[in-house]
Amino acid sequence: MRRRLVLVIIVFSLIYLGIQYTVPVDFFGEGEAKLIEIRAGESLTSVAETLNAQGVVRSVRAFLLKAKSAGAEGLVQPGRYQLATTMSMGEIIAEITSTEKSTVSVTIPEGFSSFDIDERLVSMGLIKAGEFSDKAQKYEGRLFPDTYFVYSTNFTPESLIEKMTSTFDQKFTAEMKASLAQSGRTMEEVVTMASILEKEVRSDKDRALVAGILWKRLDSDWAIQADATSLYGKKIRTITARDLDANETPYSTRNKLGLPPGPISNPGLNSLTATLSPESSDDWFYLSGPDGTTHYAKTNDEHNENRRLYLP
Repeated sequence: MRRRLVLVIIVFSLIYLGIQYTVPVDFFGEGEAKLIEIRAGESLTSVAETLNAQGVVRSVRAFLLKAKSAGAEGLVQPGRYQLATTMSMGEIIAEITSTEKSTVSVTIPEGFSSFDIDERLVSMGLIKAGEFSDKAQKYEGRLFPDTYFVYSTNFTPESLIEKMTSTFDQKFTAEMKASLAQSGRTMEEVVTMASILEKEVRSDKDRALVAGILWKRLDSDWAIQADATSLYGKKIRTITARDLDANETPYSTRNKLGLPPGPISNPGLNSLTATLSPESSDDWFYLSGPDGTTHYAKTNDEHNENRRLYLP
């Protein structure tokens, strides 16, 4: 009798252990990708708890058993990982213990602001919203647009900021520095104007002409009235009448004199060059039609006629 009781206890113990460690092995969710950060020196238990909290694995105990049986303890690599809820525990363990650093390319177009770059990095699973823009906004205008290769698992906003500002310093040639010195303007003024120019006109052939108009307005104590400045930092991409007349942000230039407090985007080389070498003209006004064509006017009456003809 006693022997039979011992056997029953053993059987039920094995069943209990089986439920704890074999049933909740893999959790196949709806495929949502989760950005998981593993800190240097973080314990395997802490990693398992994070994965469980984010819905990537169902059971902390099952994951620990799987990881330890795979010899993963002590091999987890710090970094950021984009892990899907459809991944098996074996796939997750392979991913977070791999010593191979995978690189991804990040393409930043001309005219992107630090907020736009932030959105792109979030969409790539490299950061959480705001992590880049919070650190990069003070470098606005000098985050040079280009394609950059970064490590996906050990990515940091600071590493990309350093790459982008270094590229700006390399692209801003000695000849451009000489033009800057000759212009009598500061680097901040030129970069801010170039950032506006990048957002105002699409065509390279128009940049020097529009740069000439904007500098002329600024030097003549006119409001430069660059519509794009009203949208800086906003998620909307189109300008309404309310945006044009708004005075609630320091970046609006419709009714305020002078340049905004800083750049509104990160200009490319062509906009920087046009800003340093503006083209003089008799025009004081311009507008861009829906097809991207820029229409110029010497008087406000001519400008209003262009608005009637070319704006919807």
